[in-house]
Amino acid sequence: MNRKEFLKLTSSGISLLPFLSLPIEGKETSPQPKTLVLIELKGGNDSLNTFIPYKEKLYYQLRPKLSVPADKIISLNGTLGLHPVLTEMKDIWNQGKLALFPGIGYEDPNRSHFRSIDIWDTASDEDEFLSEGWISEIFKANNIPEGLIAHGIIIGSDDEGPLFGRGMRNVVIQNIRKFLNDAKHSEEEEIGVLQKEIKKYNGINPSLSHILTIQKNLLISSIKLREKIKKPVQLKIKFPQNRSGKNFELAAQIIGSEVPIPVIKITLGGFDTHKNQKPKHEKLLKELSSSLASFEKAMKELGRWDDILVLSYSEFGRRVKENGSDGTDHGAAATHFALGGKVKGGIYGTFPDLNALHKGDLKYTTDYRSIYRTIVEDWWTFKNHGRIDIKDKIKLSFL
Repeated sequence: MNRKEFLKLTSSGISLLPFLSLPIEGKETSPQPKTLVLIELKGGNDSLNTFIPYKEKLYYQLRPKLSVPADKIISLNGTLGLHPVLTEMKDIWNQGKLALFPGIGYEDPNRSHFRSIDIWDTASDEDEFLSEGWISEIFKANNIPEGLIAHGIIIGSDDEGPLFGRGMRNVVIQNIRKFLNDAKHSEEEEIGVLQKEIKKYNGINPSLSHILTIQKNLLISSIKLREKIKKPVQLKIKFPQNRSGKNFELAAQIIGSEVPIPVIKITLGGFDTHKNQKPKHEKLLKELSSSLASFEKAMKELGRWDDILVLSYSEFGRRVKENGSDGTDHGAAATHFALGGKVKGGIYGTFPDLNALHKGDLKYTTDYRSIYRTIVEDWWTFKNHGRIDIKDKIKLSFL
């Protein structure tokens, strides 16, 4: 059983993970207003058709059908450009608040969806198998206050990814109205039942009593969170009413509720484009760009833009050469991005050489954990890395 298959109990949108230590009935604390918004582009985004090296002849030779015409690309610096549907991201670039990280990857890349995303989630090497997420490990190493209602909000999936771990309280919310309308009274009744069961098993089965205590505490957490966000902020900014837009709108409403949440993870699916890629990928990118633009405007409306860091990640990029089904197969290195009010825009790192591919894939030029180290030290300003091996990774200067 891998960590994704680890037993979960579910109640009222809360992910209940056994064997956690969850003291939550003490004083609530707000360590900082900053929020990291993770965007998982699930399936393996084709970053070569997102952030395009349009001066490279090989790009067009290896992608006769999928390549974007040079005269359509939104140029950034004369050699690298955006897909033409990413017009809103160009606006953020023009403000100096979009950072790009080309060639992000790791040694001996794994092309399995499940294994590669585990590597990203746990900050591990390809041959290293770790059980807890990198954010969970960092939070434990730096004594995050116990009074937080939740450490993370999970949107678009029930996969906690880098937030998975002992001592973490992560709330899965797919629809804020549904979450708010869940029966509070039935939860309170269940808490009473659980309290009786805890007393019953405390002396004869301490392990079961501990799990029941966890469930009780998470139900309390659910009630507390509903009380905090029971009146979602009414934003003037309108979001696209597609899957991506609704997910970002939900994130904006949670941030607008002024509940201190260190991390929000948004999963956007559909990026595993093995066939008929061009229209599918273009649609996904267009939705992402317009959603990011609305989110940026909403954060400015709330006065929170400087407190927000948005970071993309994906299990891998795509192969450089298109396949026979008008798509691309699993690759290796990719370009990722960060944006926010405190981001120093620009390109950080070296774009992989298309003339020096490794088994048909882009070679990584920057270890993905360099981004993690920058976030840990320059965003959260934490001193301790715990067991996360990032001390020797080059720190990027985008914050």
